[in-house]
Amino acid sequence: SGSTGTPKGVAHPGRYWPQFTKSWTDCVGLKAFDRAMVLYGLSVSAGLNRSLSILTSGACLCLYDVKSDGFENLAAWIETQRVGILSMPTALFRSWISVLPAAHRFGSLKTIEVATEPLYAADVERAFRHLTPDSRIVNLYGASEAGMIASAAFSPDDVRDAGILPVGNAPQGQAIEIVRDDGTPAGPDESGEILVRSPSVALGYWNDPVLSDAAFGDAAGGRVYRTGDLGRWNGAGQLLHLGRRDRKVKLRGYSVELQEVENALLRFPGVSAAVALAVDGMSEERRLVAYIAAPGGMADENLHALRVFLKSQLPEYMLPSHVVALPALPLTERGKIDRAALPPLAARPSRAEHARAPANAEEATLLAIWRDVLKLPDIRVEDGFHDLGGSSLQAFTIFARIARRFGRDLPTSTMLTAPTVAQQAAILRNERSSPAWTLPVALRKEGQGVPIFVIHAAFGSILFAHD
Repeated sequence: SGSTGTPKGVAHPGRYWPQFTKSWTDCVGLKAFDRAMVLYGLSVSAGLNRSLSILTSGACLCLYDVKSDGFENLAAWIETQRVGILSMPTALFRSWISVLPAAHRFGSLKTIEVATEPLYAADVERAFRHLTPDSRIVNLYGASEAGMIASAAFSPDDVRDAGILPVGNAPQGQAIEIVRDDGTPAGPDESGEILVRSPSVALGYWNDPVLSDAAFGDAAGGRVYRTGDLGRWNGAGQLLHLGRRDRKVKLRGYSVELQEVENALLRFPGVSAAVALAVDGMSEERRLVAYIAAPGGMADENLHALRVFLKSQLPEYMLPSHVVALPALPLTERGKIDRAALPPLAARPSRAEHARAPANAEEATLLAIWRDVLKLPDIRVEDGFHDLGGSSLQAFTIFARIARRFGRDLPTSTMLTAPTVAQQAAILRNERSSPAWTLPVALRKEGQGVPIFVIHAAFGSILFAHD
């Protein structure tokens, strides 16, 4: 690290390297003569540290190149090599277990250690279907600047709650703090930035005093490293790693933790990986967009079922306005989801080329209005407004444009009774049909159950009643 050729931004390791090596070894229970493999690149600290830890412990390091050999051969290779400990990035782990044959069971593999991104209960539950009852999955949280910050191990009986799984507590001699944006301690169940206070924190970034001052500091009890990650304490006093701090965003005045959206997406059958993004659109409001990995494909009816499921799991302001299904999500060299490589909405394969063309001028004009307001280039005349993730504000915008273009004032209840372009075009073509503001709006006119009436407490939109 003293070389003049060291790249700018590289952490000067200082005193933490031996502590990290020992901590990871203890964390996974590595012993001499064990057989272990690491699916990190050797160019990153996690891959180098783990590989050297295996070798210096007298264990066997089994090498496998996922890029050249692929996922399809990994399970058989693990069995052939009798690998007992497997270390890999969380996103890579999630992608791998999604393509494992349902009937596959590992005999030798007893410990899987994952790190770098939040781990969800759904990930662990899927993995344990392929492992023996005495196996375990270790969730590790660490950084090149501070070594291993915390870890927690899970057996098949430990995963009972849905959501993000904890990473445990700090090892002896190290402290973890969670602070708000103003630096004050965060309260119970309140998220904030994770700070690490430890004598094992790095000395700084090589030849970068500005970046070093922003990330490191000295205080009683040791040096402090500001991780830039978001965290929260759960009810048991264990740390939840929620991802990068910039993954907590403001949408329409609400604070949204994108990991909570991703957790809901991962609980839907057929979704093997998910990422949620806040996108600045051409309009004044930001949009929540979700990308999902569905190796088996996701038909339109399944996407509709996914939206219905999300509405049962999340409040309205956390619902993605658009869901893009891909065969797999792109990964970086470090095994994290490569958000920069996700295709923009406009680059998605268009469904419109297989749809019915607008049958008249009203449908053509309405289709153009909907596509512009919703910022979706592939809307079809049969698509439902709510299935497309439309919001109340977008509904008002659509009706305002209809009023200007057609000279017709349609009530917002039209979006409930006629939620497609084709249905609204039929209303506009019927000059004698002029839906008025009426008291009752029937969402379901037939059925054998007890009738339910939803009454608005004051004047305003009734689109909330759709759910």
